Amino acid sequence: RSVQRVALILGVVTFALTSIIAYFFDHFGQDPEVTVLAKPFAYIIAASVVPLFLFIAIRQLSDGFGRTRVAMFVTLSALLLNIILNYFLINGIWIFPRLELLGSGIATFISRSYMLFALWFAVRRNPEFAPYLKQKLSKQADLSRRILKIGLPAGLQGFFEVAVFAAAVVIIGWNGKFQQAAHMIAINMCSITYMMASGIAAAGGIRVGHFWGLRDRQLMRLSGNTALYLASGFMFLAAMLFFLLNKQLVGLYTTDPNVVPIAVELLIIGGIFQLSDGLQVTALGILRGIADVNVPTVITLFAYWGVGLPVGYLLGFTFDMKAAGVWLGLTAGLTASAVLLNVRFYRLIRRLRF
Repeated sequence: RSVQRVALILGVVTFALTSIIAYFFDHFGQDPEVTVLAKPFAYIIAASVVPLFLFIAIRQLSDGFGRTRVAMFVTLSALLLNIILNYFLINGIWIFPRLELLGSGIATFISRSYMLFALWFAVRRNPEFAPYLKQKLSKQADLSRRILKIGLPAGLQGFFEVAVFAAAVVIIGWNGKFQQAAHMIAINMCSITYMMASGIAAAGGIRVGHFWGLRDRQLMRLSGNTALYLASGFMFLAAMLFFLLNKQLVGLYTTDPNVVPIAVELLIIGGIFQLSDGLQVTALGILRGIADVNVPTVITLFAYWGVGLPVGYLLGFTFDMKAAGVWLGLTAGLTASAVLLNVRFYRLIRRLRF
């Protein structure tokens, strides 16, 4: 209950901040056509953050007990629901109006709300979780403070990464809508592989945390190594897919001759940073397993905003490489994050005192 309480508060705060940003979207120097479509879409996506945060809070409880299948099935069914709703609401099929981009936002909101209620129903029916859903109010306040102490830095790690990629969308938009469209296609495919790596990171964090509780340094290191190897292997295969089938993958999204060559170039660069992305998100996960969140937060801030964005801006505009330059900057930031976070993990394992 404490986790859900914190998630609700943070979800409402995030909704408010995102809505403010959407309100001032006209001042970001984007293509007028993009601005008109983006503002209502952004409001709906901002509202969908609240059920998403609550879903993540409940999923963490389930994952912490090693019960990952329920959340997986809920997520997969929500994905299917999202695809169906997108098809009907974007195109105006059957009784539904043709809403285009706005329809996609509504589909996302409905799917995320479904994820929350479906997982909540599954957890409530499982007697294993019952003791953790009946905390007294006095205990909740104390636990909420402790959760925020660990959760806020961990949340900032994700925020710094998401924010730098959001900033990249705005910066690339200064080069025109075709560059921006190509970016959205390529980043969508990279996000899919990232989610698999983040799942491996969560599993690695659970195993490392388990052996931390047992005070077994050797198995902590082994669990961390295994998670990093699995993430590296998967991201290597994803990179090969991006290198060999980039035109075919982009063709699933568009055949626009103004967008396709740019998206193909970005997807090749995305293949290059796959390994760094997998290593950095997995290192963050296993560091959270031993409650190490403060230093990794500083590392991510430096890597994304001190390296990634400045290098991307320099290459994209000073050297006129446009979207490709911004993506090379993001690659530099992800690589810096991967190196520093992995060094941090192995140093901690070596120096840890039980």
